[in-house]
Amino acid sequence: MKISLIVLTWNSLPYIKQTLPPLLEQKYKEVEYIYVDNGSTDGTVEYIKEQIQKNRDRNIKLIENGTNLGISIAKNKAVQQSSGEYIILIDDDILIENKDFLSNIVEYYQTLDNPAFLMPFFVDKEEISHGDTKSFGTYYYAFGIQKNKPKQKIEKIMAYTKPIEIAINQGGAMFIKKDIWNILGGFDESQKFNLDDDDISTRAMIYGYKNYLYNKEYIVHLGLAKRADKYRYAWNDLTYYNGKTKVIWKNFNTFTIIWMGFMQGGKIFAESIYHSFTLRYPKIFIATITSIIAFLKELPETLEERKEIQKNRKISDKYILNLKQPKY
Repeated sequence: MKISLIVLTWNSLPYIKQTLPPLLEQKYKEVEYIYVDNGSTDGTVEYIKEQIQKNRDRNIKLIENGTNLGISIAKNKAVQQSSGEYIILIDDDILIENKDFLSNIVEYYQTLDNPAFLMPFFVDKEEISHGDTKSFGTYYYAFGIQKNKPKQKIEKIMAYTKPIEIAINQGGAMFIKKDIWNILGGFDESQKFNLDDDDISTRAMIYGYKNYLYNKEYIVHLGLAKRADKYRYAWNDLTYYNGKTKVIWKNFNTFTIIWMGFMQGGKIFAESIYHSFTLRYPKIFIATITSIIAFLKELPETLEERKEIQKNRKISDKYILNLKQPKY
């Protein structure tokens, strides 16, 4: 069973130099390595090409987009060109040092009940010494997707013996069978950012599959959490409201849309006002208004997508909304 290991890169040379070599040491025999670059200008592409030449015994491919297409389009493009029965999508700053990791995760996936996504447990490098993390999957609550989760002890998560069902597979690392990915239709490409993991994970559950956390080991996220400065807030908010709201409108029933859409939308709107004032940067609020307008403009297309998704509904919203993290 071949695995297509897909890594999205963009101006990430310092990380690629750390993460690429260990990946090539995986013991799993049938691995196809696909690097898809979104227009890097820092030497990332040149380094990957060097590694391809040095490791001709490995099946390494490079897709050069030439420009930043965003997350969804770039990853969809790579999946379309993959040939594995399984695919694993990881960020370019994810370090996998255990040479048996791919063998282990495939074996674990095959033990699960009706799985779609299996999220590799990843921990920020700076969190390891503290012993706790927030990267263990995400759930829904009254205000939509639970962004600010309480940290959990790494050792307790790894010691938990039952399968851990999650609502959202966080986008840093995602493992799934390719035929299920195709059934789900891949990532929504209507915007570059803030519309990938939340949407497809929710749709997987709507279609009757389950998402799980692979907690038998952890991999390391090298990228330090980006500081939430005013420029990052403004950049993120250009797509945030639109993306998060689309997830709800496409995947949930009318009743859930009414209450959760209102609660989540109000929270995002209030946060943009708060950050605009506290950071003294009105462009944050303007970015949110821009994102709201984009959502309204694209609503007809969203409703068409909704029709197709709801035709394939296998479970109720209640099941998804009642999913909670276990008491580790």
